[in-house]
Amino acid sequence: MSFDKYTVIFKFFTDLSIYIIGESNDNELIYAQVLEVLVNCLTILLTTVERKKIVENMSNFLIICDELIENGVVLTLSQEDILSQIYKKQREAFSIRSVFI
Repeated sequence: MSFDKYTVIFKFFTDLSIYIIGESNDNELIYAQVLEVLVNCLTILLTTVERKKIVENMSNFLIICDELIENGVVLTLSQEDILSQIYKKQREAFSIRSVFI
């Protein structure tokens, strides 16, 4: 879907909508792949994509976004790479917590 100078790709869920917005001269298929990887990662981590679960797991959501895109550039479309970063950060956080307990 194009809107003025932008291309908009979106996906609706029960209580949540996710939008990817980019310049109209960029490849729409890349935006669709970014959205697909984002949704797949969220589904693997949260089982179902809903607003409450995303809010409760905001750090994971932000890691996914950070691993996907930086300064408007798509870094990776590999959900395995993204999920491995999340699991790595979770292990680090767990090991730090166990030191203090």
